[in-house]
Amino acid sequence: MLPPYSSMPEAIAWPLWIITASVTILRLRWCGDTFAQRRINGALVGSTIAWLLLIATAQQWIVQLFGGLTPARQYQLANALMIVVTAEAYLMISHARQQNPLSPRIVYAAAAAMGLGYLVLGNPVVAGGGIVLQYPGWEAAPMTVLFVVFPYACSVLLVAACVQELRARPPLTARVFYVLFMAIFAGLICSLSFGLSTSFVLATGHVNAFTEYAANTDRMAFVMDIIAFTPLAAIPLVLRAFDAVRGDPVARALAELTPLWEGLTAACPDIVQPRPDNAGSTYRLHRMVIEINDAILSLLPYVPDHDPAAATDLASIAPLLRAARDAKLAATPPNFAARQLEIPGGADLQTETQVLSALAKEWSRCRPSPIPPGAFHS
Repeated sequence: MLPPYSSMPEAIAWPLWIITASVTILRLRWCGDTFAQRRINGALVGSTIAWLLLIATAQQWIVQLFGGLTPARQYQLANALMIVVTAEAYLMISHARQQNPLSPRIVYAAAAAMGLGYLVLGNPVVAGGGIVLQYPGWEAAPMTVLFVVFPYACSVLLVAACVQELRARPPLTARVFYVLFMAIFAGLICSLSFGLSTSFVLATGHVNAFTEYAANTDRMAFVMDIIAFTPLAAIPLVLRAFDAVRGDPVARALAELTPLWEGLTAACPDIVQPRPDNAGSTYRLHRMVIEINDAILSLLPYVPDHDPAAATDLASIAPLLRAARDAKLAATPPNFAARQLEIPGGADLQTETQVLSALAKEWSRCRPSPIPPGAFHS
């Protein structure tokens, strides 16, 4: 009979578990602002606890604290807990891909019912000291079915999503990504089918080399999944660390845009709107970008006469914009037939901020305009 815990050496298991636990704790602190992030956090919490129940030393500590929780029982609880973990994954994927996904309450209720059914079906096995999931007896089939429902659903949704994206003929890089992703989850479907077919063999009471191999691989399967998933879950933390080293990106953008905003709004004070006292940095950045763009539009009639072919980059646009600002401050009459400035825009706040930050750098390099007010008149 196989021992009811992971066969991974503890010298490897403990450091990896500590990394997973650390990622989980940090994510709970810093990455819970969206529905998907909260589902990932829930899955990580469950996975971290389930993995701990498979490490032999931890099992011994738990037995000392709770005598009734034998290693076999802990292995059973770990697998039941993974049903809830995969339900979290299903919620995240279904809410991202389906128009009318099941409500979290329904999914959690189903996961709790399946987990309870798994525990009830496995109780005779555990009472006899056996390993659940891959155990010769009629219980093997329904227990495995309960265990694979949510992983199957997640894999099918992801494969279908990849097929849908590939039908849209995306760029080559995206196509390669979708093909690889589809291959990974198609492989997971095959793996789940392998475990399910094994359970039907075990349900007849037969044990052979095939079922022994399945038992060895299945009891390691979700541990390897956790190890593979942890680096992906850590990506937002790594990005946050980079931002911490470089400084808050929103605060940095505000600092970069302030000279340009102050210079432009000095000539167009009427476009500046009061900020709420509790306005966050993102709101203030959004407001600043809007006001810079509004100021540029207001200054266009004051832009000096220039060769449009020579004003194609921000380095040549910034002096013209400064001259327009100076012209308005000098009360020069506007020329509504003045040539326009071709300033690139952005599809979202981030790209718009990047463009205006580059313009702000060129603005700061400009010396007081040598172009006299009214130079736009032909």
